[in-house]
Amino acid sequence: LSLGAWPLFVASDEVKTVQNFETTTGQRSVITLPDGTRVTMDSETEVRFTDLKHERSVNLIKGRAYFDVAANPARPFVVHVNGKTVQAIGTMFEVSMNGDEIAVVLAEGKVRVEDVKRRGSAELTPGRKLVMRSDRQWTLRNVDVDKEISWTDGRLIFMGETLAHAISEVNRYSNRKIVFHGAHMPDQLLVGIFSAG
Repeated sequence: LSLGAWPLFVASDEVKTVQNFETTTGQRSVITLPDGTRVTMDSETEVRFTDLKHERSVNLIKGRAYFDVAANPARPFVVHVNGKTVQAIGTMFEVSMNGDEIAVVLAEGKVRVEDVKRRGSAELTPGRKLVMRSDRQWTLRNVDVDKEISWTDGRLIFMGETLAHAISEVNRYSNRKIVFHGAHMPDQLLVGIFSAG
């Protein structure tokens, strides 16, 4: 885990603290932010935390992170990811980026997801997953939260996912990538539990 922290001074006399965190291939890390929020960062993830007077702000730059947010109604916790915001007060949720796809999975509490550019929004309840693609297509569905966040415990659970999806997930944890040469990847569906890393 690499990290950096420094205070920023702005014209309004408001002091911001900015901290950067990044994991490498195969590395998972749990960090505790100054407000008490615990963040589990998956392999190849980068986040930037900015502690503002009226808001706790995280930029998910790449990868996947699970947030166990410390409750503080006076200072909302907001995750910014590729033009979208995920706002929570005290809750547990995952935000991930995979190419042009952004996904939010809610484990506990309530979050509001907004797209600043398109002026759209959705409120999630526990057990729901919102997937947003660059074509502005949003899909909201029920999921098994334990399966979705199993990577936080070092496991990858596949229950009928395509082989291509499973390989993409496994490849996050190793510098030695699984690659198919010649023919296209089989359309097989995979069921199983694997070690992440």
